[in-house]
This record gives sequence, structure tokens and C-alpha cells, in this order.
Amino acid sequence: MTGYIEIVIGPDENYALPCGVLMQSILYTNPDIEIRFHIISTNLSDRSKSNFHKITENTKAAIIFYNIDPGRLNGLPPLHGSLATYSILFIANILPYEIKKILYLDADMIVVDSLRELWEVDISGYPAAGAFSIMNDDIRNYNRLDYDCTKGYYNIGTQLINLDYWRKNNILEEALLFIKNNPEKLKYCDQDVLNVILAGKWKTISPRFNFFQNYYMPLEDLLIRKRLHTEIEYARINPCIIHFISNPKPWHKEYNMPLKKIWIFFKNMTPWRSKNLKYYYRGIKLQKYILMRFLTIMGLYRKSSWNADPSLNMTTIIEKIYDQIKERNSKQ
Repeated sequence: MTGYIEIVIGPDENYALPCGVLMQSILYTNPDIEIRFHIISTNLSDRSKSNFHKITENTKAAIIFYNIDPGRLNGLPPLHGSLATYSILFIANILPYEIKKILYLDADMIVVDSLRELWEVDISGYPAAGAFSIMNDDIRNYNRLDYDCTKGYYNIGTQLINLDYWRKNNILEEALLFIKNNPEKLKYCDQDVLNVILAGKWKTISPRFNFFQNYYMPLEDLLIRKRLHTEIEYARINPCIIHFISNPKPWHKEYNMPLKKIWIFFKNMTPWRSKNLKYYYRGIKLQKYILMRFLTIMGLYRKSSWNADPSLNMTTIIEKIYDQIKERNSKQ
């Protein structure tokens, strides 16, 4: 088992398609690495599981499925619309004990570079490693959760986890106890919980391993410590893991950022290649979007541009990343 990079993803059925795109991106950009996917869920359909198997056919990858009994999640507040968001808390108790370390990835991601550097980060003595969150490094979050802001807040979408540490220190029990005693404090469910109980203990990794499109905004507009600006500037042109954190997402028709081209590139390699994108908006908001899109096409309306850093040409940067992805695979 030591030869594999152990990757855990926790999708529900609604995230089966993006999870498949993530898996495909990993295998395409890491053809020289043996990958073992651990898929943890409460309600994946047999069809989705079959599609995941198709993605790993004729590759070095293996795939294992784990089902969480929904009863184990009773009493947890279903934030973000799904109890599946808590699956990460159970990882150390579900995976085989001979697996000591895993890389957890949210399903709304794609990988565009080698994972070897990230996997080789030493987390001995640490419960986890993650990147600072540019959305949550905000005094209001620390006040809400009642802990010292100098300890930081990391986004758990990309997370190296020391399973031995979690097992020996009963992280699951501590997390469930915090949820039970502090439901009113939780806004970002499992992420809030882990930041509180692991405060000051986690190891920092580069933002290129959890790259948000918001990194293309002017640096002074980001909720992030100034000492990380240099790392963000590097990550802008050298991302490894791209995280689509906000709605709409690339599998929605409304998402129109340049990064969508890369996501579609990987989608077209999956069993979902012919599946049409859906609208995210509903009701009046959807009708307004369709009208504004029509008026834009007709030249009668000009939508205000996204607040990108004026010193950057995002389209050129994305095209460069896109070309590097194809070139990297062709050289393997």
C-alpha cells in the first residue's frame, strides 16, 4: 500500500459528475503516479460508481468505495444542503488502519499539475496540512468561533491528513462533541470544526495546492495575510489544484470564467462527456440571467467585468496553463 498516493473524496450523488472530472484530471496530469481513490459517500448510485470505474480503466489507479450509514450523521446540522459535508470527519475511522496518511480533496476541484510535491510534505507530528483560506481569514470568523486569529484559518478542500494522529487523539469524537455543544457557531460546518479543534496545530502548504479563482483579484482585496502575497503571485501562474469554491460552478451554464475551458477539457474525457450543463439559478433570477445574456449577445447590454487584477491578463494565463496540461501529459 505504501506505493500509492491515497486520495479521499467525499461526494454525494449531486457531485458525482464533478467528482468524476476531478478523478480524470488527476489521472491525466499524474500518469506516472499510482493513485488509489477512496470514495466516501452516503448515497452514490450504482451508475455513478460504474462511471468512476470506467475512469480508472486502463490506468494504474485503484478505487474503493465506502458507505457511511446516514444514521451516524443524525443530529448534525445539514449545512450547505447535505450531511455528506461531514464525511471528512469519519475518514480515520473508516479507512484501513494500515493507511497512515491521505490526501483529501473536495469534489469541486481539478488537478492541473503533479501531486508528488504535495504528497511528500512531511506531516509527522501534525494532524493535517492545508492552505490559508482567502475567504475566511477574517476577524469575524475568529470572533464567531472564539479562538485566536494568530492561529489562522485554513480551507479544508485540500488537506493532507495524518490518520495516525487523528486516531490516537480521537479527532472524530472531539469534532462531534464540538458540533453538539456549539451548533450556533457553525457556518462552514466541518471546516469550522476542524479549524477550532486543530487551531495552531496544522501545517501550512502553498496556495497553489488549493487555488481559488479569487486569487486573480487585486491582492489588496483578498482576506489574507500580506506575507502570503508572494506565494499567491506564484500560484497565479503555477496552480496545481484549482478549487471552484463559489456558485455557480463550471458545470453550471452561468459560470463564464476562463477556467471553465480547463474543466470542460477534463469533462470531455469522462463518461459524463455528453451530459449537458445545468442552470444554477432558479425562478426570477434565472429569467433575469437569460434576459441579460440575450441582451449581451445582441449588444444591448454590457455586463460589468469581474474584479480581476488589472495587471493580469487572465485569458492569457489560463491558455498557458491549458497548454502546459496537454504538454505535460504528452511527455509521460
